[in-house]
Amino acid sequence: MDQHEPAAQLPPSPVFGTGMNPLPPEYEATGPARKGKALLVSLIVACALLLTGTTVVAIMLTQAENRAEMLGMQGEQAQRRLKDADKRISAARAEADAARDEASAARREVLEMHLKRLQTSECEIAASVVKDALNGRDKLYLDATLKQLAEKCKK
Repeated sequence: MDQHEPAAQLPPSPVFGTGMNPLPPEYEATGPARKGKALLVSLIVACALLLTGTTVVAIMLTQAENRAEMLGMQGEQAQRRLKDADKRISAARAEADAARDEASAARREVLEMHLKRLQTSECEIAASVVKDALNGRDKLYLDATLKQLAEKCKK
């Protein structure tokens, strides 16, 4: 192409709808510089894209490392809290067992007291029956009452 020839017109772009015309001849490179300049520009653009991509990947890796470190610390804290909670649960269970043992002992004591009261009441009733029998001078009634009293007091 000669410097003074007008540049060829390109057809309208299907995307943009207008013609994509090349630069005017005074701005275009001529000869071997024309091919070398385009290659150099392509290389510069490719390097810039690679550097940008590498930088983005490095930033993402750094953020991922920071996030992993933070999650690791949070995991350690959670494990410590879990161990503390397990200790508190064990202590509470031991306390509950001790309280249950105390309650059982108290129940046994109360039952023993009630049994003693019942026995005392039965013996008092039997004593009054014997007293009545002695006052009434009924020998058969006295023998039956003494047998019942002996059986109840054996228990």
